[in-house]
Amino acid sequence: MAIRISGLNSGLDTDSIVQELVSAYRTKQDKYKKAQTKLSWKQDAWKDMNTKIYNFYSKTLSNMRRIGNFTNKKKTTISDSTKATVSASSSVVNGTQTLKVNQLAKAGYLTGTKLELKDGQKIEKKTALSELGITSGTLKFQVGGETKSVEVNESMTVSDFTKALSEQGVTANFDVAQQRFFLQSANTGLSNDFNFVVDDGDKNAFNILNNLGLATAENYDAVAGDYATASNGSIIGAGKFVSMSGQISDNTLLSGLGIQSGTMKFKVNGVEKTVAVDADNMTVSQLKDAFKQEGMDLQYNSAAGAFVLGGLNPGESVELVASKDADGKESFNVANSLGLATKKAYEVAGADAVDTSDMDFAVKVKAENAQIELNGAVFEGESNTFSINGLNITATGVSDEMTITTATDVDGIYDMVKGFLKEYSELMNAMEAAYNAPTSKGYEPLTDDEKDSMSDKEVEKWETKIKDSILRRDDTLRTVMSGMSSNMAKVFEVNGKSYSLASFGIKTAGYFNAAENESYAYHIDGDADDSVSSSNEDKLRKMIEEDPDAVGQFFTQLATSVYDNLHEKMGTTALSSIYKVYNDKQMKSEYDEYTKTIKKWEDKLKDMEDYYYNKFSAMETALAKLQSQTNSLSSLLGG
Repeated sequence: MAIRISGLNSGLDTDSIVQELVSAYRTKQDKYKKAQTKLSWKQDAWKDMNTKIYNFYSKTLSNMRRIGNFTNKKKTTISDSTKATVSASSSVVNGTQTLKVNQLAKAGYLTGTKLELKDGQKIEKKTALSELGITSGTLKFQVGGETKSVEVNESMTVSDFTKALSEQGVTANFDVAQQRFFLQSANTGLSNDFNFVVDDGDKNAFNILNNLGLATAENYDAVAGDYATASNGSIIGAGKFVSMSGQISDNTLLSGLGIQSGTMKFKVNGVEKTVAVDADNMTVSQLKDAFKQEGMDLQYNSAAGAFVLGGLNPGESVELVASKDADGKESFNVANSLGLATKKAYEVAGADAVDTSDMDFAVKVKAENAQIELNGAVFEGESNTFSINGLNITATGVSDEMTITTATDVDGIYDMVKGFLKEYSELMNAMEAAYNAPTSKGYEPLTDDEKDSMSDKEVEKWETKIKDSILRRDDTLRTVMSGMSSNMAKVFEVNGKSYSLASFGIKTAGYFNAAENESYAYHIDGDADDSVSSSNEDKLRKMIEEDPDAVGQFFTQLATSVYDNLHEKMGTTALSSIYKVYNDKQMKSEYDEYTKTIKKWEDKLKDMEDYYYNKFSAMETALAKLQSQTNSLSSLLGG
């Protein structure tokens, strides 16, 4: 802004005079500025209102048009929710089914034995495997039927080892507090189980597992030695006494040979025989006699360091009897101490039949599949979750027979209708309040000079008064409200019957009874949350219970009608953009036109100011010359 120094000769307040002279132009400019500001506030008000309308249109109203949102609402309950949870898809027919959980799916677990360093120090995750006595080697294991391997060496740390296992599909962790390894299959189910595999005689692999506390009895069996073999009806014992060759005689006490006391069972030509062993008091000779009394011939082959057992008569067959019960396992262990246990007997008795009381093995829990019975049919799966014919079942505990009941979700449909009407009413209330807002006649946007003469609170109160009434008696707003309300009042036919909202006990309070700016709001009879209609009979819920299909068809038609009406209003035109119910393009054009007009008046105001300042400047120049001449004349005359 130019700096002007005026009135030096005339003594006049030139600035004030000029501002008065151009005030008519400034008033004209302020008029357009105020109109533009008011238009800007109207644009903001319509943006907010249009957002509310569009949200209702694109979400709640759009969803209500789809019949599937009514028919798909199923409520499924189970008689014992502590044993299973169940949900139903829309394809499940209403009715009752039975469910029984026989077994839950489990992951495979391996709990290692407690480890201890020689110096008594605590094992940490950074501890090197060499400190656990580990040398290089390969550990094989099966995961989900696939054989995998991990290369182990003395430089690896405990953390390296668990990471290597985890990368191969076995979740591994070392618990520093418990000083144990804990291994787990990544997923439940038999096909995801895991087991370490030790090849027969692979003592290095066994020693690595054992030093890590991960060796099982099955692993031990693979390296524990040979079993007896069956040949021509006889049992040729394993050579476990070969180191004692030449020292064993008929008078040798059995306990000195590491033979256990107990009872063994054999079959001679299919006939079961029993031999009792008292290792502390029996000699080899007495043991032979005990077998002979049961029709068997026991001999000791000193060259092989093994006992040989056969029948007393040619052609007789002898077979060790083993089973998984306590007697069968005892029979296996006593025979095993004599070297007379066969591989076949081991497979019958199981790995836990091997007497390893002086060893500490890791505990392996096998993975299991889940098993349920739905309506008597058995289903098995790797996880506890089943999807069967539209039912989603998650088993949480073994159970007796339970009842699954599927029915229409009455509460769900009721809440959906209630939510739709609530949003509609809130939107209509907002539009009605804006349309019926108190007048702000006499209030116009303030100029900067006017604001300077008021407090901030006074300015805010003044502008709020105008903004609150900015959509008062707006024609577009009235058209939108009229279209929505008239479509909500329509009658639709369902299965040959005519229905309106009133058929379901849904009505407005009426023009004279409604609260201020709530004449379009709907109330549901029997709605406990609505003081206007809570005491009336609940027709809506009753109709949902009796004929949910009719309710769904009516509300989808109603919502479609309201939706289509708004969709038409939201179509793009020369005056409005897509998804706008108001003339946003027209308003922008008017706003831009105001900007041009205001600029024009700014230029005109500046021109007039320059004009008057030039005039006053010329006057000041003339006065200065006159003053100079007067002074000169006075000087000549007065000396």
